[in-house]
Amino acid sequence: DEIKLKPCPFCGTSGQVQRSGKMWFVECVNDTTSCPVNPWTGYFKNKYEAIKVWTGGLTMAKAVLISIRPEWVEK
Repeated sequence: DEIKLKPCPFCGTSGQVQRSGKMWFVECVNDTTSCPVNPWTGYFKNKYEAIKVWTGGLTMAKAVLISIRPEWVEK
């Protein structure tokens, strides 16, 4: 089932749904040399929850907070 993701809010390229074990996340397809933030959503048990965070307006503050203290971010 194809889901259209919003582009990365920091570099404009697409987001990509990824799976790590039983957990799902969405991240920018660019690496840190091409995207200034290289954001990701943090891990979710359901890929649709990760997509919801990505398409719901991932701000720079939230992207940085997820990378430093994911437990502080309301899901």
